[in-house]
Amino acid sequence: MSATRFLYGGEADIQFGRFGMISRGQTIETENAAEIAALNSDARFAPVPLESSASRTITAAYETRAADSGRRINCRHTAALTVTLNPSPVLGERVEIVDDSAAGAETHNITIEPGENVIVGRANEVASIAVEESGTGFTTKPTIAISGGNGSGAAASCTMKALTATPVAAGAGYAPADTITIAGGTSEEAAVATVATTKLVSAAVNAPGTGYAPADTITLAGGTFSAAAVLTVTHTKVVSATVAEAGTGGTPGPATVTGTTGTGTPFQAAVTIGAGGDIESVDSISVAGSYTVNPTDIANEPVTGGGLIGAELSVVMGVLTATVSTPGSYTVNAASFTQSATSGAGEDATFNTTSFGVLTATVTTAGDYSALPTNPASQGSTSGEGTGATLTMTWGVLAVTVTEGGEDYTVAPTVATSGGGGSGVVLTATVGSKNEVIDEDGGRKNYIFNGADWQNYS
Repeated sequence: MSATRFLYGGEADIQFGRFGMISRGQTIETENAAEIAALNSDARFAPVPLESSASRTITAAYETRAADSGRRINCRHTAALTVTLNPSPVLGERVEIVDDSAAGAETHNITIEPGENVIVGRANEVASIAVEESGTGFTTKPTIAISGGNGSGAAASCTMKALTATPVAAGAGYAPADTITIAGGTSEEAAVATVATTKLVSAAVNAPGTGYAPADTITLAGGTFSAAAVLTVTHTKVVSATVAEAGTGGTPGPATVTGTTGTGTPFQAAVTIGAGGDIESVDSISVAGSYTVNPTDIANEPVTGGGLIGAELSVVMGVLTATVSTPGSYTVNAASFTQSATSGAGEDATFNTTSFGVLTATVTTAGDYSALPTNPASQGSTSGEGTGATLTMTWGVLAVTVTEGGEDYTVAPTVATSGGGGSGVVLTATVGSKNEVIDEDGGRKNYIFNGADWQNYS
């Protein structure tokens, strides 16, 4: 008697005589008549013919049915074609899919897909890994660790997506709603961060105002903000002067007088000395000076020059330079600022030529990365005019691809990430559930339903 093959489709592993322990999807062969009779009468087993008994030729997408069991499905196609396996099979249902492209026709792939609630793929391999939770906080790409499941040899890799973008260098020239495309890494799609809020990085003095001293703070008015920017006066200058004490002994005619107190570069004023040797008028400020400490008594600043003795000018101090001491938080930038408050007595200073950097940004396109950019990531491009911003990116797992299915997995293995600095990833493996492709003329694949899944067999 020739050997007969049977497929076991029971839910539980069983000890079966001389065959030992067998599992669902396992086939056994016997020539023993008594064993054949017992197997034919056992609903957990189905006979498996060694050869296809009939054939069906298809030229378009096709779903197999119960009547196709034992048949060869010849795919005679000139374009990509999909064969879906019967979604309601019975134990032992078997089909053979063959690439039977017409002679001389270009080869096109045949994709074999599972029907509803069935599985395609080599029995007991890890076929897919689903990302249930992407995790948080990754700064480098983790590795994928597969363990358990009673099998071995499975391997997988992951792609990553951006989760957060924290500015390191604010750059300059940015506005809220500008997009920043991240440079570096290897990606199918680059991550994009959108500027949420900006901060003031610089502003030039437009009008110096009056009554200021170095170290005065100026709270700015302008733009739309949750916190206003503040400037600190670093240097002052003389913006005007009048005669406080006319002095004596001067040489009549035009003269230049120079301030004598304060810290920094002293101011100079053009004056006219009258016939009596005293100052008749202050004609202009020829050198405004640059002070880190104002003159000691700005109402009576002693001056020298022109031969004068005892001459004093009353000077008015304005802002020469100021630095950003509190950058603020803006949702609409300001092209210029006025003063809303000050720690000193000054008034009327204004500022323009403003520049803003990135204060906060949100990830609006997560991207798809097989290799991550190095932190801090730089700007590849922007929708605005800003330059120089860098961002510390954190990443989560986007997808996991099985690179080796392995073998002998009787239950789904445990899958986890290792390294990368993050946490919270939840991954779920599925055993034997992937589409397969025939990608060569004459290629063939055999499938049999084992009571739970479609599986390959030979």
